[in-house]
Amino acid sequence: MPYLFMFMDPTWILVIIGIIITGAASLNIRHTYNKYSKILSRRGLTGAETANQILQAERLPVTIRPVPGNLTDNYDPRNKTLN
Repeated sequence: MPYLFMFMDPTWILVIIGIIITGAASLNIRHTYNKYSKILSRRGLTGAETANQILQAERLPVTIRPVPGNLTDNYDPRNKTLN
């Protein structure tokens, strides 16, 4: 019976709402990514090729390293790499 009071705490409602909002946002991002990943660019370049051209044009000292998977890119400012 003492465990019943845990579910009566109004904070749980906020936690559940937060989980629903973040889940919906994640699904929306994945849906949008899947939708636009099928559309080719006008120049026929990949995202990595476009990023490399921008870095070379601006003479930025950033290295691009390929990473397997989708939506896995990140920038590491310590060693200036885009993974």
